[in-house]
Amino acid sequence: MPLIRNSLVFLDTGFFKSHKTTDNVYRDFLLYSKDRKVWLCTSEMCLKEWHSQKVEQLEAYVRRSQETYSQLRRNSIVADEILSRYPGQYPDAEEIRKIAGEVIERFVKEHEIQVYPATEEHIDRAFGAYFNGDPPYRGRKEKDDILDSWIFEAAKDARFDQEHKSLQNRFCIGTDNGLNAHLEQLGLRPINKSDLLDLLQREEQQLVGGGPEIQAPNVKRKEPETVTPAAPGEGSLETVLSTAINTELREIYIRVLGYTYWMSGPAKKDLIETLEAKGLPRQLIEASVAILSQPSLKLITDTGNHLLPTNKVVCEQAANLIMDEIVEGLR
Repeated sequence: MPLIRNSLVFLDTGFFKSHKTTDNVYRDFLLYSKDRKVWLCTSEMCLKEWHSQKVEQLEAYVRRSQETYSQLRRNSIVADEILSRYPGQYPDAEEIRKIAGEVIERFVKEHEIQVYPATEEHIDRAFGAYFNGDPPYRGRKEKDDILDSWIFEAAKDARFDQEHKSLQNRFCIGTDNGLNAHLEQLGLRPINKSDLLDLLQREEQQLVGGGPEIQAPNVKRKEPETVTPAAPGEGSLETVLSTAINTELREIYIRVLGYTYWMSGPAKKDLIETLEAKGLPRQLIEASVAILSQPSLKLITDTGNHLLPTNKVVCEQAANLIMDEIVEGLR
């Protein structure tokens, strides 16, 4: 069966994190989507991960540049005299986040990438899978698989979207072999973007030359491409909150972090009951604790019985947002 105008491709986070503007493979592959010769789609969570990675990289660059600029001026009268005539101008964190979001939104629109948002239905499915150990979790309450679960739910929506029912080829491009295996079970065959681009180009050449069609291959899973991960735990509170899929989850994140700081390492049971007493859903509170206590985030530490504020700066920022609520509870 033909590939051109007959293929759906789900893009995992690794596709975006590895993107380089100077990479001709990316440019040529994305051109097929711009020309509507393939249909590309992704999860909103993949874009949030990409946004978070780029924001953290830029914030780290700005910090290093500001430190170098200040150090040069302090340590050299020559540098101080010259640099004082050209004061360093750097975007603040809010501007970086805002512009990064605009660039990513423009990129998605320009390349005709369909985005499947996180929905209320995904909350039930993703957290149900978390507690039951259903795909893509490797077992019950596997915290490291939480984000993959949101992506997996979006992939389900894309795979079974009636809008795509006429497309006979369905692929996924990503760098996580574990997630790829679960996507393959949905009928999204893992493939490398370079290999798919080669197949598309060969098919076009065959069509122009009047030769036989190129058949969609039985694709074997490849080793993941190298991805440089964002440094964990370096983001601000707003960076953390930007990963919440809705307002309710954002408010729960703030309270889990804020009360963990204010209560100075509370018993996990006490914190959950405190927040539940405020009318927040217990299941979402427990899931938020699991998400925020992932070791890679370095936000809070779950000892099993207690929650400790690991990133005290971020936790204190959260506590400051709800200080009136905390004080009111003391009366």
